Amino acid sequence: GELDGKRLLSRTTVDLMMSSHTRDLGPSAVSPGHGFGYGGSVRESLGASPRPTSEGTWGWSGIYGPYFWVDRKEQLVTMLMHQMSPRSSRVADVFQAIAYASIQN
Repeated sequence: GELDGKRLLSRTTVDLMMSSHTRDLGPSAVSPGHGFGYGGSVRESLGASPRPTSEGTWGWSGIYGPYFWVDRKEQLVTMLMHQMSPRSSRVADVFQAIAYASIQN
């Protein structure tokens, strides 16, 4: 919510954006283990998805493969910019696995 020391969005607004608002739509509306917040996917539970992200991770992927996610727990912001047709989630899966494997405890 800040840029160059100036607050643009309140902490409450950012928390609201990165919270799921689709729990009542059922599991077929979003990927397993995920909900949907304001403008992005939200990781809700660890057991339902094989992705290595933390609960609360927020992100989005575009139709031809660009992908970003924000994991506040790990203080990680990533962006993968590529264009592939037909789209394959394998590149994003590998990129995400490498990003989390590089985190030092």
